[in-house]
Amino acid sequence: ATQAAESLAPEGALVSDLDSLDLGATLGRAAMSAATHPFRLMTAGLGFGFRLTQAAVQTAASVIGVEAAPVAAPRAGDRRFADPTYTENPLFSWWLQRYLLFGELVDDLVDTAGLDGADGNKLRLVADVVKAASSPSRAHRRRSDP
Repeated sequence: ATQAAESLAPEGALVSDLDSLDLGATLGRAAMSAATHPFRLMTAGLGFGFRLTQAAVQTAASVIGVEAAPVAAPRAGDRRFADPTYTENPLFSWWLQRYLLFGELVDDLVDTAGLDGADGNKLRLVADVVKAASSPSRAHRRRSDP
């Protein structure tokens, strides 16, 4: 093991500073803090599950031609979802609602962690990146671009 570690030492410098913002430690502190609020975690998880079920029922109703208001809708002015596909196609509507509900869950978990200062800012940064990466508008764009 020592010989293997010594042979990798030159390359170790390449990855030694990948977490220069110390996001891993921040996520650890967030998890530990959130774990001290099990009721709030349970409420967030159950609320997400309930609303996701409502969105699935709404989507199923749309598939068979029954008009039903979406469970979650993008904020006014959010142009990422201006394409009518998100309202006219039940599958894309479901995809959008899942994304929006997931974003609400992420925000609830960040609030439950209750980190302040630099840790709170870093946690919100990670949450925003996770939400942006899971956006259906990103995948829709990738699939439709030449």
